[in-house]
Amino acid sequence: MSGLIALGVLVQAADVALGWFSAIHDLDNGRVIDENYDGNAGHVLHGSWASTSYRRSG
Repeated sequence: MSGLIALGVLVQAADVALGWFSAIHDLDNGRVIDENYDGNAGHVLHGSWASTSYRRSG
């Protein structure tokens, strides 16, 4: 069980890193991040894993 938890933490960390490195890349290319920004694949993956985990524990 602890191995699965460790794997989940690793996947979440990778999703967060992907999300922010992609956001920084977008900013470097001139994109504006404001309230209309929908995020990117990393943000979506992190959000979907987080909401799935919350539903299971709650």
